[in-house]
Amino acid sequence: MKQTSTLWCEKYRPQSISDYIFHDDTHKKIITRMISDGIIPHLLLSGLQGAGKSTLAKLLCVELDLDPLDVLHINASDENSVDIMRDNIKNFISTFAIGKYKVVILDEADYISQPGQAILRHMLENENNDVRFILTCNYENKIIQPLKSRLQQLRFKAPNVNDITELAATILVSEDVTFDLDTLDAYVSVCYPDIRKTINVLQQHTINSALLSPTSNTSESTDYKFALLDLIESGNWIQARILVCDNVIGEEWYDLYKFLYENLEKSPKFKAGNKNWEQGMLLIAEHAYKHELIAAPEINASALLIQLSMI
Repeated sequence: MKQTSTLWCEKYRPQSISDYIFHDDTHKKIITRMISDGIIPHLLLSGLQGAGKSTLAKLLCVELDLDPLDVLHINASDENSVDIMRDNIKNFISTFAIGKYKVVILDEADYISQPGQAILRHMLENENNDVRFILTCNYENKIIQPLKSRLQQLRFKAPNVNDITELAATILVSEDVTFDLDTLDAYVSVCYPDIRKTINVLQQHTINSALLSPTSNTSESTDYKFALLDLIESGNWIQARILVCDNVIGEEWYDLYKFLYENLEKSPKFKAGNKNWEQGMLLIAEHAYKHELIAAPEINASALLIQLSMI
């Protein structure tokens, strides 16, 4: 039995660009060309959580053979103040690079305040030729347009679900984990399209070298989604609301709408293409839009669950 003290998502993180799973052939050609030319522009990697944006940013630095001292990595969800933009980054880029470039990786840049983004835009306008910025974000609409226009953007779309299943199966086999395909498919389905979450949840639910059924521990934050569609189908919106509000926090509210969009047809009442499904899709789209505009996401989600259960 293999040791599992190491996080699988780190253990199986691609170590070179040849190991990286691209979800878009155009992206692959663009990145390969950048590496072969040894030249990268300022980049904005946007899109789905857990799709490999941060991994790609780090691999670019590896493939360009940058000195570790020439790379500054900031998680903007934790460090997003104006002072960070003005002091830490400015101090870093004000000195000469050891190698060809200095690179600033700003993960989750959509957490940076608008004043902070304005300072960052000013840095891009006045930086030395040996400085590059790579920003990652889940919600590109939160990046101000004057900053976005100075970055070459690569949008990450949902990976092929079969590719995620194949990767997950490969990891489980490498870790000597006993599993059946139906159980694996259930985990992939509920975590899709987040690759990182899929790997983390599989490790979390592997006990004594066996993958547990996803219903074995319904208190886990991921497992609530397995029960959600059943509650909607039965019209039990009170329990659905309690389930959602007990498990969803912060930015995960948007993930709820994505999950419903991708899985609603699994509920018998909402078979793809029927009138109920069409009406359900319109409701999900409406409330996903409202989510960006209101201060009380719980109320918005509760209203959606009520409407879906009444169809």
